[in-house]
Amino acid sequence: MRIVGVRLDAPVARLLSDTLRAEGFPSTADKVADALNRQITTEAPLTLDDHQAILDALSHNCPSTLHRLRERLLEEQRYVRRVTGG
Repeated sequence: MRIVGVRLDAPVARLLSDTLRAEGFPSTADKVADALNRQITTEAPLTLDDHQAILDALSHNCPSTLHRLRERLLEEQRYVRRVTGG
């Protein structure tokens, strides 16, 4: 699956789902797990709120295999803030 263009293989996606659940974001964890179970190979159906949940979870616990995803989400966040003036 992909999240903000970053390709995640199954073990890394499972790690992300487990990390989200452990950090208190079960809804987003379920979306990632569902996309994994349905073997989605394109962009996972996540909202900006889900992206924020991933950022929040990874800010406390970011395994090296998820570092690129975190960096890409931070880039996206900066872009959205710049475009929306927020």
